[in-house]
Amino acid sequence: MPAAPPTDRVPDDELLRRAAAGDAQAFAELFRRRHPDVFRFALHLTGSAATAEDVVQDVFMIVARDGARYDAGRATVAAWLCGIARNLVRQRLERDRRLTPVDSADDGGPSAVDSGAVDPLAGLLRDERIKNCAVRCRRCPCRIGKPWCCATCRRCRMGTPRRRSDAR
Repeated sequence: MPAAPPTDRVPDDELLRRAAAGDAQAFAELFRRRHPDVFRFALHLTGSAATAEDVVQDVFMIVARDGARYDAGRATVAAWLCGIARNLVRQRLERDRRLTPVDSADDGGPSAVDSGAVDPLAGLLRDERIKNCAVRCRRCPCRIGKPWCCATCRRCRMGTPRRRSDAR
């Protein structure tokens, strides 16, 4: 029986096929090769290194469990892994969106949505916060001048409210 070729010369689809058959060494090599690509993709989608690491772990757990489902005729291994990552990120964001309150006051008090009552001042307070954010962003030293610039700019400490998507 011929010896298995060194894994650094084996194509990704062959590594995936061997990993799906239970070859731990092939799985480790596939992980070593493709972990950085999947991590960068997940980081780009989520903006969070911790979430991206979780997504990478989940992607390779799916590979370990369902690697035999890969079809080389439909996509490359890298594209297949990134497709899995995209679906996992979408599921995670959808789950987190259901858990994030839609309207919360900055002072920690209950919002109009929480209390179930219609508060005529809630809309005015929200508009005032948006106006204050826009004023601070125009003064932002990073010169981006967008409503999200102060929440994302590391050089400026203007203290604007963060976007709901940044709170995830």
